[in-house]
Amino acid sequence: MHIDANFSEEIVKKYLKATYGIESKFTSGVGNKKLTHFNFTIVDKMLIADLTESFKRCGLNIKLFNSEGISIPIHYCLVDAKDFKNDRNKDHDFNQLISSLDSISSSSDYSDVEWIKRIFSRSIKKARNTDQIDMIENILGLIFKNNDKFLESDYNEVLEKLKTKQLII
Repeated sequence: MHIDANFSEEIVKKYLKATYGIESKFTSGVGNKKLTHFNFTIVDKMLIADLTESFKRCGLNIKLFNSEGISIPIHYCLVDAKDFKNDRNKDHDFNQLISSLDSISSSSDYSDVEWIKRIFSRSIKKARNTDQIDMIENILGLIFKNNDKFLESDYNEVLEKLKTKQLII
């Protein structure tokens, strides 16, 4: 598709959707001057970075998204962009929660006990095996030992959820 000073954002959006299966959103570029003399051609092997930069020179910002609404990285070319998936392994969210709990367990500065309990609840929901349950239980013991604000009632509340999850696994 050839782009020049008289292009329509709507036509470009429809073209990108029909040709490459990707969504797009235009916004005015801050500090970018709208040029009256420019042109470029959108081709299959064009990188997202090049397309973005081309529109930036026209005074516009463009964001491209896959069918799930996830922003497509700039190193993809247009023809491959529709296949972009933000795949994470099944344990990614669990590992992020455990990392947060690990940080909390090494400090006694966390005073928002309700927030700590919410992280425990989320990690318990994400746990998929007994090893993960054991990991949560070990961190629970550390936080109870190291954080004076994390009371025995808080410990027992989380432990009860852990025991329930253990029965299910």
